Amino acid sequence: MAEVRFVKEIPPPGRHNPWMDRLRPLVTHPGRPAEIFIADSAENARDAVKNLNARKVIIPRPDHHWVFTARENVVFAIYKGKGGRTTNARVRRAK
Repeated sequence: MAEVRFVKEIPPPGRHNPWMDRLRPLVTHPGRPAEIFIADSAENARDAVKNLNARKVIIPRPDHHWVFTARENVVFAIYKGKGGRTTNARVRRAK
């Protein structure tokens, strides 16, 4: 059975940003990894990571350094703090 959560009122259109709500607490805990989203599939999780890295969604402190990654269908984030975005988001892997 699906979980239902009752609210006091329906928020006005355009005022709710789920990514901002999920990521805002990380800003006060730099360097701590957090599970931020469970997707329906691994593909959806990877798409979410691509959108977050490309800043196609609104996130707090978009000009700061964030790390987003997916493991299976779970999306994780780490807020690294001030210092700007890296231009190359790829991670080199040891052979």
